[in-house]
Amino acid sequence: MRKVLISAIYFLSVSAFAQTQEETKTWNLLLNNKREEARNFYDKNLKDKKLNGFESLFLDALIDEELGEMSFDETFIKNFVNFKLDEAYLYPIFKRRFVLGDNERSGLDDNSYKKIDFLAQNETYANTVTILEYKATLDRIRNNYKSADEALARIGRIDKWQYAGVFENLNGSGLYNEYDPESYAKNDKLFNANSFGNVGWYNKKLPSNDGFEFFINEIEYGRGIMYAQSFVENPTERKILLEVDTNTEFRLFLNDSEILSSTNDGYTNLGAHLVEVNLPKGMNRIMLKFDMKNSKNAFMVVPFDLNFNKISDLKYFDTFKDYQKTPLNQLQAKEVPLKFEKALKEKLRQTPNSFFYKYLLASAYLSNFQNEQAKELIDELLKSYPKSSLIQSLFTIYYTNVEDDKKVNEVFKNIELMILNTI
Repeated sequence: MRKVLISAIYFLSVSAFAQTQEETKTWNLLLNNKREEARNFYDKNLKDKKLNGFESLFLDALIDEELGEMSFDETFIKNFVNFKLDEAYLYPIFKRRFVLGDNERSGLDDNSYKKIDFLAQNETYANTVTILEYKATLDRIRNNYKSADEALARIGRIDKWQYAGVFENLNGSGLYNEYDPESYAKNDKLFNANSFGNVGWYNKKLPSNDGFEFFINEIEYGRGIMYAQSFVENPTERKILLEVDTNTEFRLFLNDSEILSSTNDGYTNLGAHLVEVNLPKGMNRIMLKFDMKNSKNAFMVVPFDLNFNKISDLKYFDTFKDYQKTPLNQLQAKEVPLKFEKALKEKLRQTPNSFFYKYLLASAYLSNFQNEQAKELIDELLKSYPKSSLIQSLFTIYYTNVEDDKKVNEVFKNIELMILNTI
């Protein structure tokens, strides 16, 4: 029996090693712009093993995408969910055509609705914030308002906010200029917004029909500083995670102490951030300060427990409540890595030479507008594959994120030349 077991383990190890070697060969063909050769090699050596692991499944779909396939049904998604991977592995690929698609760059199609409905019903991903946000948006497009509202409720976001602004932001320095709303939370007086006149705390007339809170009307004043505050009643002191999803620079305050900002460790990240903090018992004031630049600027704040479960017993208010002021040392706030970064960096620690996980991490950084971290990783990949259109395409996303249209066009021209040179 022991010999049989040893033989079985040996066979599985050899088989897994062979598959890894075949995946590496496929990657090398793709990275040298040999797409047809990659397709033929994959079909000959990996097609029958496609469902053995995430990397093989991803490679199959990526080859099709690189060969120009524009429309994908829900087959990839249905195979992917069978691995029951953490959402950290879904996030980097979420905007690929063979997953949901990128509504801003490539648009959505009829298959996108099928895919989001399937994911929203899957036990592994049904409560994922990204899935629920897309589900609510697409349901609203389909005039299925009840389902959209149900999806928004399942996000568990803070949904009661008061606003103050717009405040002048001369030379972009306003984020670190202190305005009155930072220390005065009542709506019984007006604040001097300099060239924008006098403003006070206010409530929006219509509730948001989205998971995100947008500054569509406020942008009419031009670029400036916006404040948002919510009062949170907590029945018991506890450590929580606050996930701030936004696309602009911000600072986050709890009980008048700053606990998080979009700048950390020398990086300025415009996407989601995660902070672990001690939330005191009683009434608390959460306040955000934004550098608002355009009508697409928006934010969402979702509290989790330390196991990433939604918290259901917090009460939110969008009118002033007497709250406690808490010193920073009592809050014990610290920014922590997002789930995708923690998971993928651990994979790279285990397999430091894996192009697959480096590619996923770079893609995830770009999706989260962690542009500086993404560029560092892309530059590293280009040293090994300087003529790879697959890697160059990551640069098109990077330069789009940083709004450098000239560079985007340059990269597209480089990709065209690379493709012509391989024909």
